[in-house]
Amino acid sequence: MENINDVVVALKSSMESLVKQMDKLADLPMMVMRMSEKQANTDREIAQLTSSVNELKNRPSKKWDKVIDGIIGALVVAFIGFLFLKASGKIM
Repeated sequence: MENINDVVVALKSSMESLVKQMDKLADLPMMVMRMSEKQANTDREIAQLTSSVNELKNRPSKKWDKVIDGIIGALVVAFIGFLFLKASGKIM
């Protein structure tokens, strides 16, 4: 009879262990879903940071582009003015 009781106790212990493992497995899909949401949020934040960094990198070049455009515009106006003065005969 003790042999049967030992077997029953061992089976009961194994059954409780299996129930605990099943409970953990039941929580697994929820944990994976939370991790997926966190990953998606992290991806969005990285995309926003990358966009901000790229914008900051381009700012100085945009300023220089404006300066170069201004210089080119001034040279074109000066050249056209020179041509008008030459055409009018005020410059030989």
